[in-house]
Amino acid sequence: MKMKKMLSVILTGAMLLISTGMAFAYPVNLSTSGVSNPVIINGTFGTTYSGGVYAGYEQISINGMSAINGFCIDPAFSTTSTQLYDIRPIEDGSAYEKAAFLFSLSNPTNAAAVQIAIWETVLTPLGKFTWNNPTTELHSLVDSLKTQLANADLATFDFSMYSLAVNDINARPSDGTGYQDYIINTPVPEPGTMMLLGAGMLGLAIFGKRRMKKDA
Repeated sequence: MKMKKMLSVILTGAMLLISTGMAFAYPVNLSTSGVSNPVIINGTFGTTYSGGVYAGYEQISINGMSAINGFCIDPAFSTTSTQLYDIRPIEDGSAYEKAAFLFSLSNPTNAAAVQIAIWETVLTPLGKFTWNNPTTELHSLVDSLKTQLANADLATFDFSMYSLAVNDINARPSDGTGYQDYIINTPVPEPGTMMLLGAGMLGLAIFGKRRMKKDA
């Protein structure tokens, strides 16, 4: 009975490791293919760039898979080739929690407004984004999104659905170095990663079982 109980604890711990850690912290090959549903806005991104930029859904491919939607959270330039990125969790109390909630409000018709609202939420407090000459209609939609954010109960929001894709040379997102960073839907680890995790969990279980027999 004791051996079965210990084996159950080991397996449970391994599963928790997979669900809470490995689902986030792993490197990926990331590439972008442009912006869908774009609207050109005039913006200033710190000292990096000032002028017309596309706002909308960033089309992001991870490990060669089909493109997924994402939003920019960094004043750097987007990559035109495949680059190494880290998939990171969203930290409690960070501005990226608010960005994730704004992401959840997005659809093809308001994607540009969501992107601007994310820039104003994440970058403007750092002095890294200014929206120049905003149009009245788009400005109204951005304000509406920010009002929904202000009234939201973020404590009940599931942030595990979203992650940060950060260029691996960056110390942190939004620092304007390396290539552009993004907020994305949390990707599922590819089959090769899952096989390695499964093999590791099996090895952990076998090791625990042999040790318990030795101690018995």
